[in-house]
Amino acid sequence: MRRGQRGQALPLVLAVWAILLAVVFGAFQLGRAHLVAARAQTLADLAAISAARSLLGSHVPVGAGGRLEAATRGAAVDALGGTGAQLRSVRVVGRTG
Repeated sequence: MRRGQRGQALPLVLAVWAILLAVVFGAFQLGRAHLVAARAQTLADLAAISAARSLLGSHVPVGAGGRLEAATRGAAVDALGGTGAQLRSVRVVGRTG
């Protein structure tokens, strides 16, 4: 090996390490984003199921206008209590009247 060629592989090794680090960091961020989305879906499901369960024993008439939505909203907010999540909207489907 000639004297002038010493250390020529170092920039290539550093570039490969930088690319590898960027790929690992990107994969980590994508994984975190997926976990956040999954947690949000789980909380939404929890709120919906809790609201439905709390309404099973209630006597809110099906055609009661806004009272059913209000009761559903209250049950969903109670279910999300200490999770830090915020309820954006409530929609009651399958209602008649």
